[in-house]
Amino acid sequence: MGPRVPVAQAVDDETPGLARDGLVRLPGGGTPGRAATSDASRATLALGAAIGARMDKTEQSMKQSLGEAAGSLAALVGEMDGKIDRALARNGC
Repeated sequence: MGPRVPVAQAVDDETPGLARDGLVRLPGGGTPGRAATSDASRATLALGAAIGARMDKTEQSMKQSLGEAAGSLAALVGEMDGKIDRALARNGC
C-alpha cells in the first residue's frame, strides 16, 4: 500500500477514489521525486472531482428539500386563508 494523504473531512463509500477511512491511496506506491509528485497531482485531481460530485449531489438534495418545504408552506397558507375566509363569512364581514 502506498503513502496515504489525509483529507479534511472523511467521506463515505459513495465517493469514488476515497477509501472508507477517508484517506486517498496514492497509486503505484508513491515513490519519492517526480513520480510521487505526479501521483499526488493525480490523487488531488481525483479528490477534487469526487468533492465536486458530492457537492452537486448535495446541492440537488437541498434544492429538492427547499421545493418540498415551499410546497408545504404554500399549502399551509392556503389552508389558513380558507379558514379566515370562512370565519369572516360566518361573522357577516
